Amino acid sequence: MNAICPGFIDTDMTRGVPENVWQIMVSKIPAGYAGEAKDVGECVAFLASDGARYINGEVINVGGGMVL
Repeated sequence: MNAICPGFIDTDMTRGVPENVWQIMVSKIPAGYAGEAKDVGECVAFLASDGARYINGEVINVGGGMVL
């Protein structure tokens, strides 16, 4: 079993935050932008693939480097 921890992702929910909060959050991300649902989905797809068959018990942050 593995876990994926999404960071600040551009979704309907996060689009509801005030613009100044959005800018503060994005400024804390080394990648320089909010992630997309596709970024998380690609990680899910990889973990579901044979390429990840030996990856177990991991927590994967998908957040553009926000958590270092």
